Amino acid sequence: MPSPLGPQMTLGNMREKLGALIIVMAITAFEPERHAAFAQLAPPAGHPTGILGAKDRRVRVPSDEWPWSAIGRINIVAGTSNRGMCTGTLVGPRQVLTAAHCLFDTRSNDWVKPSSVHFVVGQAQDKFLGHSLVESFLTSPQFKFKLEDRPRYDFIDPNMVRHDWAILTLQDALINLSISSCTFLLTGRISSDSEGG
Repeated sequence: MPSPLGPQMTLGNMREKLGALIIVMAITAFEPERHAAFAQLAPPAGHPTGILGAKDRRVRVPSDEWPWSAIGRINIVAGTSNRGMCTGTLVGPRQVLTAAHCLFDTRSNDWVKPSSVHFVVGQAQDKFLGHSLVESFLTSPQFKFKLEDRPRYDFIDPNMVRHDWAILTLQDALINLSISSCTFLLTGRISSDSEGG
């Protein structure tokens, strides 16, 4: 006796088609003007608004030319599913200035290990000017970012903002880059792998 579902229809196929039908129904039933998030948006204006305005006037800058060649990306891998990234600026052949909160692992409520931090400078898509692992980093001793020191889990105390800095020391000097040299007189807490983070 032939199946009422048809000769090619199996239970697996039926689930797949039913799932696709539910998705299609959800998409076609969605009415943006009735959605709460869209209800808060102002109607499009005929004059420039916001940061970009009516027309995007940004100009692409070459990441391999000064001063943009000193800017780079800080990649942090604290575990297979615990990754992050921030921006940093070369201030010396082996020194990078960044925000201290970028180096704090909220999951462990402690600083990341310097060896889990990698700096890539002058990156444009799949090309870059240089890269290095981090040997150590220096942070302000006044920067309190542990969970118990914050007003909220996702918030920083306004008094901490001025202490939210870090100087990374790279393993490899990126001396082939034309950077202007500057001198800092900083005192802070140094983190290295040999010190346990």
